[in-house]
Amino acid sequence: STYLQSELFPKIEGFEFYGVEQCYYSQEFQKLLYQDESLYKPEDLRALIGGSDKNVFLSNELFSGHTLGMNAGNRTQIAKRLKQAFPEAEIIVLLRNQVSILESLYSMAVYSGYHKRPEQFLRWGNEDPRYNPYEINEHLESFLYTALLNTYKELFPKVHVFLFEDFIKNPDKFFERIKRELGVDFSLKIGDTNRKNQSLSKRQLTYLRKVNKAKTLLEWNSLGKRIFRQKVWFGEKVLKGKEKFSFSPDLRTRIKDYYAEDNEFLWQFPELKNSESFKKYYLD
Repeated sequence: STYLQSELFPKIEGFEFYGVEQCYYSQEFQKLLYQDESLYKPEDLRALIGGSDKNVFLSNELFSGHTLGMNAGNRTQIAKRLKQAFPEAEIIVLLRNQVSILESLYSMAVYSGYHKRPEQFLRWGNEDPRYNPYEINEHLESFLYTALLNTYKELFPKVHVFLFEDFIKNPDKFFERIKRELGVDFSLKIGDTNRKNQSLSKRQLTYLRKVNKAKTLLEWNSLGKRIFRQKVWFGEKVLKGKEKFSFSPDLRTRIKDYYAEDNEFLWQFPELKNSESFKKYYLD
């Protein structure tokens, strides 16, 4: 989604784009995401955006809820606040198959200093339902997509569902579908820029996990901090690896089994019925 936010969405003609810089870091959107309902004022967001006759495009993955440590507990509240501000908005939801997105989120956590095993990073609500916002973890129930889509379908007149896997398989076809369904125009080819987020290889991730275990000991003084930064730099910039990181086969199967029943319900959304990517990555 980083590529779409930086390269595609700003180029949609006739729209004023509000990306992550505004939709996450600005005070108005921080309030939309996190402020308690008793204090929240919808007019603050309207004042930032301006007149109601403007064509605006907003994009922030946190609109679907803050998952890390928070279990997307603010998801429905955000949807209702967006409805207050833009009652006739069209919604685009970009899904990524759950195994892939959880692997990506784990890699991001390791890159940010996490050192525990994937099994400790994932929380299975049916086995351990505790919600602890002080732990670095992802609750699997946050990625039960039927609930997310139904929330937006109930609030907004048009909800368009796209798949990350369709974008990877055929970007140009993906772009044409956006033009057709949203009635917009833009000029972009996938080769215009390089990929925005580079994934860690299995070798890099294993190395960084080991370095992160020593982080507390290394960072007790300025010399240790410098050593730690050098080791992280080496892992990111120098250490290579051809093998892509992935969870173990047993863990991948367990995750797929967890989502199997909910993913079957996604058949109710017509735009997914004819997608080979949906059948391959969400049902098989």
